[in-house]
Amino acid sequence: MFGKRIVVTYLRGYHGHEKCAQVDDLQRVMHILDGKPEPDHLQGTYAMLSSANLIYEKRAGTIETDYLSIRAFKNGNAHITFLRPDLVERMNKILAKHHPNALPEPKK
Repeated sequence: MFGKRIVVTYLRGYHGHEKCAQVDDLQRVMHILDGKPEPDHLQGTYAMLSSANLIYEKRAGTIETDYLSIRAFKNGNAHITFLRPDLVERMNKILAKHHPNALPEPKK
């Protein structure tokens, strides 16, 4: 289930390219659900982190897109906050449709 935010471990470092590609996939889904064309893969998460000097320098910082706010920490992890709750709800509906037991029961 997608909530308000997710935590990504090792966004920077040895598996950084792979983790950034996963974040790009998530953004691609949000673009499609919003009816916008898919973003250019050359301007993805890794490129944005690199241009903000957050890849090679071990420092904290935040980058934002239309759909996500990515806060990178010194240890290489990141908190990704969803900026569009309406799209998160739609992603959860799609997830529930394809995997009915994946989501918890709604709170009363």
